[in-house]
Amino acid sequence: MCKLLFVAVKVAVALSLLISGAATADIYRCKDAKGKLQFSDQPCGDTAEKVVIEHAPTYSAEHDSDRWRTISNSNDTRDIERAINRHQRAIARYRSTMTSKLSELAMKKATAANNLAGANWELSLSKEMDVVENHYSSLIASEQNEIEFLRQRLLQIMNPTHSSPVDNR
Repeated sequence: MCKLLFVAVKVAVALSLLISGAATADIYRCKDAKGKLQFSDQPCGDTAEKVVIEHAPTYSAEHDSDRWRTISNSNDTRDIERAINRHQRAIARYRSTMTSKLSELAMKKATAANNLAGANWELSLSKEMDVVENHYSSLIASEQNEIEFLRQRLLQIMNPTHSSPVDNR
């Protein structure tokens, strides 16, 4: 098993040299007395066969750069869309929680007694309702700002010439 791995490594090295263009001499393949495959730059016996590489692929840094940019943009787009969805779910949770708390306070307010103490309690509940509404409205506005920022980033990815101010959050 180890010998087979060693031969495979030798073959891989020889072929990688051929493909990369680093080897400019002829390459020969033959078997030694033990039947082990050998590679050499000179014929290594009567059974030597010249290795012919028909076409060595060319490397294009520009092509790779475009390909990686496309992959990167695709990943960024996916990540941004997921972030937008998370923010939208947070907005829905905030709205639901706000509605629930406001309903709870409204029910308490409806049970206030029709006297001075009840009026004071009702006023206190009204102020608490305002605080709850302001708190959740602020959280929702923050999430909406994040969504807008992410949508601007999406526009930049989809249209790189689109110029808009970017803040790197």
